[in-house]
Amino acid sequence: QLPNNGDIYIVRLSSGSMEPTLSLGAYLSVEKSQKTISLPGELVLFWNSPAKTRPLLYIRRVIAVENSAVHIRDCLEYPREECGVVVDGVKLTGELFERKYYAGGNMKSETWKVPAGAVFLLADNSRNALDSRHWGFIDTKSVYGVVKGKSHPSQYARLAH
Repeated sequence: QLPNNGDIYIVRLSSGSMEPTLSLGAYLSVEKSQKTISLPGELVLFWNSPAKTRPLLYIRRVIAVENSAVHIRDCLEYPREECGVVVDGVKLTGELFERKYYAGGNMKSETWKVPAGAVFLLADNSRNALDSRHWGFIDTKSVYGVVKGKSHPSQYARLAH
């Protein structure tokens, strides 16, 4: 259960997984989401149980939604102007996606099709974090809410990785 103020929850980022966008220790306001599908580029808070451990909260960026094909052009293999994330044959561009991405995990250099009811999520610090490349797709029912911005410190904040 998350501490809340209405439908707004405060979480504290306990890892460097989202750097440089969000710093370790950042407090974030998260709005509980009533929708089932998030938009590419949004930061979402979700529950995950990697390696069948107890569920933990994570914050990651939505890259692709159901029925999309996602491919990572690893920045160790492609020139800077070509590396990045490709969704449905189009490289994602813009401020939200201007970072180095690495294939890694189970993804390697394959193209993955996002199944119905799922999203593909990446950490902004993809070289040093776990995400859908390692876990696979995340069920949209696990998405708890959307990050709306930075927040003031709160004694009621919950940790997110």
